[in-house]
Amino acid sequence: MEYIADIQFPRAENTCTRCPTIASLVCDSSIDEPYATIGLDPDKETHERVDDLFDITEKIEELTQELTERISEGDGIITNDPIYVRVVRSSGPTLTLIDLPGITHMCTDGTQDDIHEVTTGLIDQYIRDDNTVVLVVIPATADFGNAEALKMAKKYDPDGARTLGVVTKCDLSKPDDNLVEKVKMEGKHIQLEMGFVALRCRTPSEVKSGLSREDAMSKENALFATSPHLSRLDETQWGLRTLVSRIVSVQLERVDSFVPELKQLLASKLWEAEAELEKLPLQLTTDAARTYRMELMLHRINGTLHDILSGSIHLKDKHMHLPSIWDKKVKDFETVLRRATPDFFSADFKNTLEESMQEVQGASLPNFISSPVFRKAVQAVYFENSSSSDQIDGILKKATSSLLSEIGDVMNSAIEALIDEHVSAFPKLASFLKERVEEMIKLRTVSANQYMQTTLFAEYNKPHTHNHYYADTIAKVKRQVQERAEALHENDKQWEEIHGVSDEFMHSAAESFKRGQSNFDQSIFDMQISLFSYCKCMRKCLVDLVAKISWSEIMNDVNNKLNFDLKHSFSHEAELLKSLMMEHRATARKRDKITLTIERFSKSLSVLRSI
Repeated sequence: MEYIADIQFPRAENTCTRCPTIASLVCDSSIDEPYATIGLDPDKETHERVDDLFDITEKIEELTQELTERISEGDGIITNDPIYVRVVRSSGPTLTLIDLPGITHMCTDGTQDDIHEVTTGLIDQYIRDDNTVVLVVIPATADFGNAEALKMAKKYDPDGARTLGVVTKCDLSKPDDNLVEKVKMEGKHIQLEMGFVALRCRTPSEVKSGLSREDAMSKENALFATSPHLSRLDETQWGLRTLVSRIVSVQLERVDSFVPELKQLLASKLWEAEAELEKLPLQLTTDAARTYRMELMLHRINGTLHDILSGSIHLKDKHMHLPSIWDKKVKDFETVLRRATPDFFSADFKNTLEESMQEVQGASLPNFISSPVFRKAVQAVYFENSSSSDQIDGILKKATSSLLSEIGDVMNSAIEALIDEHVSAFPKLASFLKERVEEMIKLRTVSANQYMQTTLFAEYNKPHTHNHYYADTIAKVKRQVQERAEALHENDKQWEEIHGVSDEFMHSAAESFKRGQSNFDQSIFDMQISLFSYCKCMRKCLVDLVAKISWSEIMNDVNNKLNFDLKHSFSHEAELLKSLMMEHRATARKRDKITLTIERFSKSLSVLRSI
């Protein structure tokens, strides 16, 4: 690795390589002196530049220490996190070398009990790639058949097509250890398609004394030329130059075989990058482009809202079922009013009426309904909190205001959801539009409330109706009372139920009618029926009115004017629109990164296609 990369790797007793070192060798003919970059991130832009290649050893040691200390303190700690080195030279092979920790069975300082599993797992992680050439380093004195590294390589490369055996410490071999036969793969010895290369590396003492690479190679040449048994090896089976030549040759062969696949892979990656770029919002560089895009988004929002309100589409999100939500809230409003209305035929309410009627005795004939008493009773039911400052305060006002506010909130939430869907590419514009929509709906809600309060004030001052339902209900109740009075002794007779009028009251009224009533009792009876009929009629009219007003003012009017009002917010405000539609920094960075990726893929694909 040092010979190929032109850099010195750390050396030490026991475990010196404690993390993967990924060294990329790059050629740049424009430089005069080689340099390197080093870091813990694969992105070279974050690397530290090292101009003196002799300093790279110390940098690797520092980063190794930093990585291992993240796990624990100790000299034998192994980590999976790699160090990235990039060596740039004017000439030489272009490839990537990966230096891995050797297979270790025991940690010298006892700080990592699972060191064997860690080292084998790390090697396993890197050699499984079919495009990786595995250099299995075996000492000359070791038993090749029991070499764990060879067994691991055979797992992923059973034929040895990408495994090259590197035999070191050949100067320690003896004539009778069959090393020559092993390297030549004669007889039953381990067979590798790429074979073995024997080396004589610098000894620790030679490294310490500063023996140069050239002198070391001279010693290696002398060893294989003069050794009685090693000299039997062919020149293509030993030496550092042979190993480098073999690696470069294998690299070229694998690149040639991989080119068709690489072309297809690059074309696929290029298409993916272009597709990802297309997903990003278009860059808007002119006022006209921004205005057009903004109007298009508003048109889509408005169109979807119109379809929802008209029932043309039915979205899965139940919060977008606006007509259904509106209808339910109107029904809930009707229920609130009905529950707030007392039982006009109860004994308690009758007593209250009698007290009120006693107070106005003499003001009118005793058998006539008193308008003041009638109005007082209606006000007591629906305007119970009225005061000089707020005469119409009560359940009608509260329920009406609550209904209009809730419908406004529902509309606001639905439109916000549509804005999120269609304007997500412009967060600032989305926030601005949401604020305008909220203001718009608030104004419509206030307008609807004012209209309804005017109606309630009229009701407070003058209970009145020409609706025939009022008279029809009174007539229906009185007719049944009369019929019941005539059939009091017919116990098995079934009577039509009148919703809201108890059978007990009907029977009691029939008995009173049968035996005759005083003018006062008759007026109380008529007042009870009239209040029941009027309030029932009034509630129906009010429910219909508030339903129409809420739909017209808050839903329909907002729908009709949404597009116009929002566009009007930008009238003569080109700079405002520009600032709101400015591309988000994260999106801009993503666009630049994808664009650069596309340029690189395109350039690489063009080079490959020329081969």
